[in-house]
Amino acid sequence: MNLGRPKYISLLFFLIYSCLSVDSFSQQQKFDSLKVLLKTTTAPKERATLLVDIAKSIYNSIPDSSIGYCEEAEVLSKKYNLEIQLAYSLHCESRYILLKGDLKTTIEKLNQAISIFEKNNELKGLAKAYSLKALTLGRLNKDKERIEHLEKAKEIYTKLNDKDGLSNVYLNIANAYIDGGKYIQALSVLGERANLNISDGGSNFYVEIYYGNIYFHLNQIDEAIKHFKKSVLIANQYKMLDSEITGLTKLAETYQKQKNIPEAKSYYFQALDLAKQSNLMVEEADALKGMTDLYETEQDYKNAFTSLKQYKKIQDSIFNIEKIKKH
Repeated sequence: MNLGRPKYISLLFFLIYSCLSVDSFSQQQKFDSLKVLLKTTTAPKERATLLVDIAKSIYNSIPDSSIGYCEEAEVLSKKYNLEIQLAYSLHCESRYILLKGDLKTTIEKLNQAISIFEKNNELKGLAKAYSLKALTLGRLNKDKERIEHLEKAKEIYTKLNDKDGLSNVYLNIANAYIDGGKYIQALSVLGERANLNISDGGSNFYVEIYYGNIYFHLNQIDEAIKHFKKSVLIANQYKMLDSEITGLTKLAETYQKQKNIPEAKSYYFQALDLAKQSNLMVEEADALKGMTDLYETEQDYKNAFTSLKQYKKIQDSIFNIEKIKKH
């Protein structure tokens, strides 16, 4: 896997905008209380807002269940001409669709949301949409546009004095620097974020994964392993399935670089098992690509070929997901 530009990492940081500051028990409590409230709420505007909130409350733990609430909010918003709620429902759907690898539909829905947010001067929603579009553009290797959207989001959050929003944007900018090989600048941005002095929670996963990436590229392997192990523990604690898989894959790559093949294989297999169980194609493809590289290094060309075939099959599914849906 090309660690100079890890493609899977782009998928990670759109989760930063999620409600990551609570544990899984608190998330379940929030979900239950919102569902109770939904039963007694009949006003369309409040009901649409609640539906999006319910989707957000379970996004990290059971993302496949969250999309239905987003779509229900969209239908309700359109029926009653609720523009702002419609934009938030489109943003809600985009997070899930991006998780499943459908970049084209993600961009389309986010463009609709951005247009509505701009029209209604809904700044916080606009900043969230810019941030989510930035990470999608990163997956498309459109680096200039990616940075432009992150800077737009940063400007809005600064204007709103929104420290949580700024914290998320700083993480995304740090990741962009990492992708561009600017590791010292990335460390500087992470330092700026630390100066915000806010409590973290699940977003600490990204802090650890980014430090791990930086030290990996600076060949400080022991430091990289330490941070990647912390990232896996945090992701597991907050039930962030795709993030946990990413942390496991990063550990495998780091041990592979250290030429500790048994440890590398162990973490690759853990990542593959979780990805298959959760039907997360992007993360499964990343792990398979890493396994292919490892087998090639060992000159185990039979297993390398098998892994490569599986990888290419999943990649085709990702880029042709709309066609697959029609069947």
